[in-house]
Amino acid sequence: MDNKKEKKRFKNRYTEGLSLSDKIVKPKREWFILLTVFVLSFVCVVVFNVYMYINITNGDMYVSVNKEELVIENLKVSSLDKVIKNIESKNLNFTNLRVEKLTDPSI
Repeated sequence: MDNKKEKKRFKNRYTEGLSLSDKIVKPKREWFILLTVFVLSFVCVVVFNVYMYINITNGDMYVSVNKEELVIENLKVSSLDKVIKNIESKNLNFTNLRVEKLTDPSI
C-alpha cells in the first residue's frame, strides 16, 4: 500500500505541470537518432566514393563503347587543324579590338 503511494507521489512530482509534448520529447533518444542518421549517411558517402574511385582508376568509367575509337590514327587531322585555325583567328580578332575609355554616366 505504501509502495503505491510512493510511486504515485514520484510520478506526480516529475510529470506534474508537463504537457503531452514534454512527456514525448526525449533528448537522449533524439540525439541517438541524429547520430545514427549522420553515421549512416557518412558510411554511404564513403562507400560510394570508394566505388567511384576504384572504377575510375581501373578505367571502367569514361570509356567509349568502342575502344578502337580511341586510337590516334582515327583522329581527323584536317578537322582538328580547322578548329585550331578558328581559335587562332578568334584570338587575333580579340587582340586587335579597340578598347574605348568608358565614362561614368552618373557623373
